[in-house]
Amino acid sequence: MARKKGKQSKAELNVCLILDESGSMGGIKESTIDSVNEYLDTLKDICANVTIATFHSDWHQGMKLTKQDYSATSDVPRLSQSNYKPDGGTPLLVAVGTVIADLTDEKTLVVVVTDGCENTSTEYSAKQIKKLIEEKSANDWQFIYLGANQDSWGEAQQYGFNKGTTYDYVATNDGMRNMTSALSMDTMCFASAGTWSGDNLSNLKTESEDKKCQKPKGKSTNS
Repeated sequence: MARKKGKQSKAELNVCLILDESGSMGGIKESTIDSVNEYLDTLKDICANVTIATFHSDWHQGMKLTKQDYSATSDVPRLSQSNYKPDGGTPLLVAVGTVIADLTDEKTLVVVVTDGCENTSTEYSAKQIKKLIEEKSANDWQFIYLGANQDSWGEAQQYGFNKGTTYDYVATNDGMRNMTSALSMDTMCFASAGTWSGDNLSNLKTESEDKKCQKPKGKSTNS
């Protein structure tokens, strides 16, 4: 039986945040920590379960994925200087594939935040991720792609994200804060209405007209 659309209860909303931790994020590390923590605070009153995953790759050891699941959002730990350390490359596909495949919740809002393009994955292909996202979307999941320093739609469409849920943000301190503020408001609206509008994210202003995938300055040259 199909689920009815409409206002969701706290017990129905599950959120999964997949956050880029590659070297290029180092330039906005502090604002990323502060902004993501504010977003996690927003989720306290509207979510039943929260998964937060950070990812990057090391040329010697491969992908490093840190994923934690919490049934009580008040228990979700905050990002800090000690547990969020941008470095290495951007294994976006394997991070998204691994995390999504491991989730069992019936309905989940999956938010991917990355400031660069896929560049190190081997275990998953774009075709595999697209199939996985399409299968989950058919079961009432919602996927959001937030990209900087790239043609976000050009990247996201390869992986099965919808154009209406793909957004650009600016990889600066202010850009990160503005993006997570808009994301918080849109997530609250989604929790209340049961459908995604993305009005606040759609109104974000990007400062650059250059949408080509590029490697911004950061801690590592590997990203």
